[in-house]
Amino acid sequence: MAFLRRRSWFIAIIALAAGVAASTPDDLPLPSDQVMNLPDNPGEDIGLPLGATSAYAIGRSLQQQGETEASLVYLNRAYQLAPGSPRIATAFAQSLVEAGFVADAARIYRDLVAAAPDSIAQRRQYALLLAQAGRPQASLEQVEELHRRGEADPGLVKLQADLLEELDRVDDAIRVYEEASRRDPERTEEYTLAAGALLQQHGRFAEMAERLQAGLRSEPTSRPMRVALIRYLVHAGDLTAARAEAASGDDARRAGGITDRPECTLELADQLARSGDFANAAAVLQAVHDSGLRDRGAEAQLARYLLGLGQVEAALALLPDAAGRWPQDGELRYLWGRAAELQDDPEGALLHLREATEREPTLATYRIALLRLLVLHEREALAADSPTPGQEILQREARDHAREAALTVNPQDAEGHLILGYVYRALGDLEEACRHYRLAGEVAEHRVAALLEVGFCLHDAGRNDEARQVLVDLQAEFPDDPEVANSCGYFLAEIGEDLAKAETMIRQALRTDPENGAYLDSLGWVLYKRGEFAQAFDWLVAATNQRPEDPVILEHLGLALRELGRRAEALDVLRRALANGGDAPRLTAFIEELERVR
Repeated sequence: MAFLRRRSWFIAIIALAAGVAASTPDDLPLPSDQVMNLPDNPGEDIGLPLGATSAYAIGRSLQQQGETEASLVYLNRAYQLAPGSPRIATAFAQSLVEAGFVADAARIYRDLVAAAPDSIAQRRQYALLLAQAGRPQASLEQVEELHRRGEADPGLVKLQADLLEELDRVDDAIRVYEEASRRDPERTEEYTLAAGALLQQHGRFAEMAERLQAGLRSEPTSRPMRVALIRYLVHAGDLTAARAEAASGDDARRAGGITDRPECTLELADQLARSGDFANAAAVLQAVHDSGLRDRGAEAQLARYLLGLGQVEAALALLPDAAGRWPQDGELRYLWGRAAELQDDPEGALLHLREATEREPTLATYRIALLRLLVLHEREALAADSPTPGQEILQREARDHAREAALTVNPQDAEGHLILGYVYRALGDLEEACRHYRLAGEVAEHRVAALLEVGFCLHDAGRNDEARQVLVDLQAEFPDDPEVANSCGYFLAEIGEDLAKAETMIRQALRTDPENGAYLDSLGWVLYKRGEFAQAFDWLVAATNQRPEDPVILEHLGLALRELGRRAEALDVLRRALANGGDAPRLTAFIEELERVR
């Protein structure tokens, strides 16, 4: 037999869609197979040529072990010797399909059907194989014959409709679903959705909506049909009709005793948000809130939308009551914490984020948000070498949360790993900080920022050769990135090496963004390191004009003023740097030195 190779990747899907599993060889009889493994016993009459039975046994064993190609040799031999055995034929066809010879398998089933025309299972499998072999018309004829014999299960209905669609007979396919729905009213939802999907696929949206509406008149509590209709109406821009459908769906499901939750309205809000219409999404859920109905999911989603829209006061108006109504819910406290942060209330934000983490300790999102707030507002305490009792408590808290978050954060959550890196860096654990920065750097959109942090960490750890290599590699990977060029130049200035090269890199960055305060500061710092204090002062003044509260820039400007002999101005600027959160030990030493000289 010539094996005409065909693709077989969807045979399992089609078999499942048909609703009835295909017959396996073991379901069929093999005459006198008790001695089939004893080919050296030719005296026993087993009803088949011994070679066929033996070949079948070996082929079937190989097939069950997944050795498809090897099984074909033996099953082909068995089939040649005993083509009339359904068991051998079925096993051979199975291996043919697995090896991609679908057309050959279909021919075997053709003969099986001809020999046993009343076998429903064999005719069904024949229809499936014809469909997979790219013969929709022949497959349709077998399906229709099955219908004439009383077979009309959902799998066959779906197969018939699919075949008609493939033959460009879409209206006939729709009629198949209509007839099936009339025959089996309990499956109205299933058939209506299938017909709707077919109409949608062919751009017949108005007909799809009409069919869904007709289906809902029969089954008003159907959530899938209602959701499909709501999605269409949102896509069509008919918000009024979408809101009416959502309300009708929720009322019907409430009246039917299914649920009191506004599930259809939540779906409508979600679809509006997915389309970018957050204002109307919030308005839909605000109406639910104003009606007096309290649903945890609706309250939380409304708060999210309000925060996203910048309506922090409105979010804070509902979150305390919602959190009190569901005291064990972590999400509502998390949102309350975010709202407090947006209201410049870091203490309140920390309180609520701690509560959220206590209630849902396995959810990394809440713990990461808490760590982010700690590193933003308590960095000095986290970095203290000789911590006060209060600072020691904060350090222990940050360390514990970071350890737990590291176990649960998604490997692809680059922002989460960056925050963990910042926390560990503040705590002085530079090795762990580098590890998380490197993990963040595996995500393309955060690669530059994360690997720059690796370089800075290595520099802080005194591993300057490694830091330099990281930055050199990064510049080779991103030669036109101004942030990379500036960082490489600044690093060289910090270690006092290759200052000419550092200046070239930073000027490259400035050509891209000439008013960037960080780049202006970097150039001023390079000039300072070269002893060109007057020029350094000019660039550092320009940097301060762009970023007047940046403690690093203020420190650099203060040092330039000191070198120019302008001690009083230097003291003033250095004190400003200290007040803005600069490095306290280093700045204090500079200030005390200047005060002594004065």
